[in-house]
Amino acid sequence: MKKYKIADFVIEYLGNERYMDERFDDFSCSDDEKTDMTLRIVEKEPLFPRFLWNKGTRIGIFHYYEDNGKMYQFFPYQHYVGVKLVEIKNNFSDVTYYLCKGSNAEANTEMIQGIIFNLFQETFFNMLL
Repeated sequence: MKKYKIADFVIEYLGNERYMDERFDDFSCSDDEKTDMTLRIVEKEPLFPRFLWNKGTRIGIFHYYEDNGKMYQFFPYQHYVGVKLVEIKNNFSDVTYYLCKGSNAEANTEMIQGIIFNLFQETFFNMLL
């Protein structure tokens, strides 16, 4: 676990640290700070069978679902490298990124850092709105 403070927001990062871009290093803070947002990286292909019978709302390259206070972005065409599923809970304060099975290869680290950085920016700005 590592925490970052951006403006007055404290983000708790749970996942392999190699996926956090070095641009975040300047924002490291004490573990004692109160967490405003939790960001998880799960290095396991998610099971999302719902897509088989419900395609959700297609928005560009992902399909959007919402139920029981959770939002999902499912990327059905990401098979080897990248983020397969984003799960958002508690009004953007609890976010989990599920990576495709090939994302954990060393050769893909920099690309995954970029993908996660971009998704994190999107999530962070949505939380502020």
